[in-house]
Amino acid sequence: MTTEREIIRKTEKMIDELKSVCSTYGLGNASSEYKIITEIFLYKYLNDKFIYETKKVTKELNENSTTKEVEKYLDSLSPEQFSILTMRMGANVAKIQNAYRVSTLFNNQNSTIPEFYELFDNALIGISNDNVDIFSVKTGSKEKIKLFDTLSQYITESDKRNAFFRAMISKLVEFSFENAFSEKYDFFATIFEYLIKDYNKDFGKYAEYYTPNSIARIIAKILAPNPTQNVTLYDPAAGSGTLLLALAHQIGEENCTIYSQDISQKSNEFLRLNLILNNLVHSLGNVIHGDTLLNPAHLNKEKNGLAQFDYIVSNPPFKTDFSETREQLADDKYKDRFFAGVPTVPKKDKDKMPIYLLFIQHILFSLKANGKAAIVVPTGFLTAKTGIENKIKKEMIKRKVLSKVISMPSNIFANTGTNVSILFLDNSANNDKVFLMDASNMGHSEKDGKVKKTVLNPDEINKISKMLINNEVSENISVLVSNEMIESFNYDFSATLYSPIYYKKSFMDEEYLNNNIMEFCFSLNNDVSVLTEDVKEYMKYINKFSYINRNLINDLTVLEIPDGWSKVRLSKIIKSFEKGRIPKKIYSEPREDRLEYLVIENLNGLSNQFVDKNDGIKVNNEVVMVMDGAASGSVYQGKSGILGSTLAKIIISDKYNISNELLYFVLKSLEKEISKRNTGSTVPHANKIFIDNIYVAIPDNSRELDLLNNYFAKIRKIMLKSEQILNNIKNQNELIYLSILNGQIKIGD
Repeated sequence: MTTEREIIRKTEKMIDELKSVCSTYGLGNASSEYKIITEIFLYKYLNDKFIYETKKVTKELNENSTTKEVEKYLDSLSPEQFSILTMRMGANVAKIQNAYRVSTLFNNQNSTIPEFYELFDNALIGISNDNVDIFSVKTGSKEKIKLFDTLSQYITESDKRNAFFRAMISKLVEFSFENAFSEKYDFFATIFEYLIKDYNKDFGKYAEYYTPNSIARIIAKILAPNPTQNVTLYDPAAGSGTLLLALAHQIGEENCTIYSQDISQKSNEFLRLNLILNNLVHSLGNVIHGDTLLNPAHLNKEKNGLAQFDYIVSNPPFKTDFSETREQLADDKYKDRFFAGVPTVPKKDKDKMPIYLLFIQHILFSLKANGKAAIVVPTGFLTAKTGIENKIKKEMIKRKVLSKVISMPSNIFANTGTNVSILFLDNSANNDKVFLMDASNMGHSEKDGKVKKTVLNPDEINKISKMLINNEVSENISVLVSNEMIESFNYDFSATLYSPIYYKKSFMDEEYLNNNIMEFCFSLNNDVSVLTEDVKEYMKYINKFSYINRNLINDLTVLEIPDGWSKVRLSKIIKSFEKGRIPKKIYSEPREDRLEYLVIENLNGLSNQFVDKNDGIKVNNEVVMVMDGAASGSVYQGKSGILGSTLAKIIISDKYNISNELLYFVLKSLEKEISKRNTGSTVPHANKIFIDNIYVAIPDNSRELDLLNNYFAKIRKIMLKSEQILNNIKNQNELIYLSILNGQIKIGD
């Protein structure tokens, strides 16, 4: 019995031989090569399919009948009998007259009247005409594009035409598809990908990027995890149809009808071939060649608006020049569909107009009330803070239609360097939360010709699919975030922004203590031995305490916390942020009735300014956070004075007996993460919503908490004293340096 791998190998060998013939006759890499190869491949497929189906519906034949026996039977039929035979096969099988069969052409290679290349052309045109009602593709104006063209027109040297087609027919007659017809979708997906891989390059107005099967399968599993029937599938920029076909296979080809549109003739030809190979001939009439944005072809029953679909999948072109139609698309006629706006024409690089933004809006407009969609987008879309991108994201959150977002590995597309992500929409779910996943570190690198691409293995595909289906939160990979939280971060869809990372170790570990603090213990007039033991004991507690969670999930799932400890939101610990203000007057000299003016420069030891002691918010050892500016999120403690306008002191709730020192270490360990979440497009601001929703672990036992407070206080005291010593040393060095410069101290001294 022939295995699937053997069938694939033989099929790929036949494809290679067809391409080799093209190369021999100077057509390798020519713009017409894809037409010749795909049409001859399809011609052979339809020929063998007709032979195969004849055996199935004819009593005189059986599955063991040879091709010659079947052809002998066909030769014996009258026109009426042939017509009855084709009716028994159904509309999904192309009718192949005896004169158009591969074997007939092979037996007439030496024909001179008509010449052989004319026989070949006539066969293709004859099959097209006989099957035009079922196997044609329509244009936006309803004109039918037939199944085949005359291929001899692409052989410019007329004296080589006969030889070329003789070489082609010889390759076809040596191969049979018969063993392939019982194979599953994955077989033909593999063959199709192999067939068009050399023709999957920039072509025509829109760059045609092939969607890898790995992405197509993931999307299909997520959109349709459960059985469904009688549904519609749509892609407004279908390309070769990889996404549509994967979803159709997931649902069941008999349970769905495909609709598509694409401006590229080449893409539509590929899609038609793909549909035929995968038993979706019934959808061929819905494949439209035309401009989806300007002239959408699929309308509702009343013909007064766009049709809406159960499922929409799309990997639209990201950037291209649509300046010729831009003003038309910006007309009031389209304003409802393109609610977020139409990109402007760049002064330079017109081909970089982000056309995908229009396709996203079109998809939102074309989705049924209970429909689902998946859209491939550039990853940069996720983090865009302004413009059309941000308006679209805002609308998705407002409508609660966004359900999942996944960032894919780089180079997952072999022919584009753009990193991609996938948006999943669900109109039926009324999504209050969005599942965000970062899969950018998955996959392995492989060479595809001269280009490196990232490939996902089956286990990774299954892992991604399972996590997305179940909204499975995983450390450093995925997170479930509320719409309110996304709104507070200006509609950022990046998983890394919200990703749960669990602190298993304090930023101040034992090595840091030993190398940087302990040396100061000996320079302080303290009980060194006791202090050292305190530090060691403290390390036991810091390891417990350091289970600090940045997860923003309400129904929190975190690592195990120590027994007798509880997870508490910072909003429960922090009573308020008391913001500073601009003082009436700032002084450069200290006085008894003045206090230090606490600004960032002062906190960092770079400036000394003073204000009247009653002119503003007083700080006395409380934790201070920078709320505005580039340093937003930075944390300080251990200063006294009047608070600057960009700072706020943190008031601790009476409910929890947490010291300022303890809170300082908590926030200090999260300082970088808090800063990452700053809001504001021009001036950064600390994100209080994010801070409020941080979970920390604290002991339930008050004695243990007091002990913890004491240890943190001691460590903080050491750090502040060390800072003081370092500042003194720095000041002394500066004085010595100045004294040397002005001659007060000689080098010999």
